Amino acid sequence: MILKSVLKNLCIVSILLSLSACGVFIEPYTAPVPQGKEIKNKKLFDIKPNMTKGEVVYILGSPDIVDTFNPNQYIYINTYKKHMTDTDFSESKLILTFNNQDRLVGISGNYAPPTDEPVF
Repeated sequence: MILKSVLKNLCIVSILLSLSACGVFIEPYTAPVPQGKEIKNKKLFDIKPNMTKGEVVYILGSPDIVDTFNPNQYIYINTYKKHMTDTDFSESKLILTFNNQDRLVGISGNYAPPTDEPVF
């Protein structure tokens, strides 16, 4: 008789604990989502005006976008989201413009400007 009541109480407690666990939802881990090339400050420090396209590609890698209507413009884009479902993300864009002799004449975008000392 005592064993029966202990088992009954144990079953009730285990059911209550199981049901209470359904109310607490722990969000599963989702990996961060980086896309594009992350350009380090040291690489930006190495980019100089009047460099050729080949030298720029050697330092930064091939561009993410080469404008179809303006092949003298290389675009490097980097986006980063903490979670796949986040609507908040950071985007960095670097636009390099070359002249007709394939020499670098313009640098624009929202990357932080290089510091005086390269960051390793």
